[in-house]
Amino acid sequence: FFGNITTLTQIDLARTAFTGPIPPSWANLKLLSILNFLGTQLATTIPSYMGDMTSLTSLSLYETGLSGDIPSTLGNLRNLTYLNLAFNHLTGTIPDTFRNLHMMEIVIL
Repeated sequence: FFGNITTLTQIDLARTAFTGPIPPSWANLKLLSILNFLGTQLATTIPSYMGDMTSLTSLSLYETGLSGDIPSTLGNLRNLTYLNLAFNHLTGTIPDTFRNLHMMEIVIL
């Protein structure tokens, strides 16, 4: 669902019963600027194809049960101003590609 609605600019699924993973087709939403999963149960890893969502300005994956490494492809999100990955089970280091995020204003890990 949503993957074919190419005019979509915001998806807010905060505190819903949505469970992961994030559908790969959402990477085709070229106008999507805000994606909010706060408090849902994705309970997977952050998919590398999220780096294809280059129009995102705000991404909240706060308290979603995510684990594993932060994919380096998130460094492709050059329009991102807000990133919240707090209260998950992420491991590893912050990818070097994050130095490409020149528009970033707020990062919450």
